[in-house]
Amino acid sequence: MESTQQYSKADETRLLQLARQSILHHLEKGTPLAVQTALYPKQLQSKRACFVTLMLDQQLRGCVGTLEANQPLVEAVATQACNAAFHDVRFAPLTVAELRHTWLQLSILDTLQTSP
Repeated sequence: MESTQQYSKADETRLLQLARQSILHHLEKGTPLAVQTALYPKQLQSKRACFVTLMLDQQLRGCVGTLEANQPLVEAVATQACNAAFHDVRFAPLTVAELRHTWLQLSILDTLQTSP
């Protein structure tokens, strides 16, 4: 997980688990996981932009994200995980068999700064 903001190992684990759960939910139900934002620590509820990268056999399998922070980080992770798994136009949608062997990486972007 990349960002200049410090996240604890527990935060990193929560976010990676959330990304995987959202992908699995989409495989089972056809939609990303509906995240209950209030159940997460405050630092994970702040609006942040992120990218989710999927790797399979050390090869890129999907990477999607946004540069704008328009939703809480936990919601962004759940959404972008599904986008990377199922809507990256470079790849066919991820399968259950592939998910078992897929490694996930999160890149959390800092707030955009505009220069005067």
